Amino acid sequence: KLAFAKLLLCKPELLLLDEPTKGLDPASCADVSTIVRDLAAEGCTVVFVTHDLDFALVTADEVSMLFDGETACTESAREFFANNLVYRPNAVSRLFGTLLRRWEGESA
Repeated sequence: KLAFAKLLLCKPELLLLDEPTKGLDPASCADVSTIVRDLAAEGCTVVFVTHDLDFALVTADEVSMLFDGETACTESAREFFANNLVYRPNAVSRLFGTLLRRWEGESA
C-alpha cells in the first residue's frame, strides 16, 4: 500500500497495474478499488491486469479477456460478467457489495 501511495504522489496520467489486489485484505482491496475509480474520474487512464473477478467487476469500466495471446472480447464490466457462464464474481463478497451498491446508486 505504501508503494502504491508513493506512486500516486507523482500524479500519473497513465497507471499500469499488475494484480493490484494481490496479498491485500478485503478492506484494502476496497480502498484500492475506490482510489482507482477516483483516479479514473479525475482523468487518469488506468489499465490493470487481475485474476480478482470481484475487483474487476466493481472497478473496471471495460473488461478484455485474453486467450491464446489475443484479445478474445472486450465489453463493459457489467455486460461481461452478466453474460459469462464461466467467470462469475461474487459482488457481495469482500466488502465490494457495499461499493457496488454505492456506485450503482451514483449512476442511477
